[in-house]
Amino acid sequence: ECEAGKPEMNKIRERDSAHKIEEVGKGLRAMFSWLKAA
Repeated sequence: ECEAGKPEMNKIRERDSAHKIEEVGKGLRAMFSWLKAA
């Protein structure tokens, strides 16, 4: 898998990044002012 460029892992990561919880989390993190300062 690693030597082949991790095609399966990359496919899973791409699929999971589009999950609704990721969208919600991105919006919530944008509201955390202390994260912007870091």
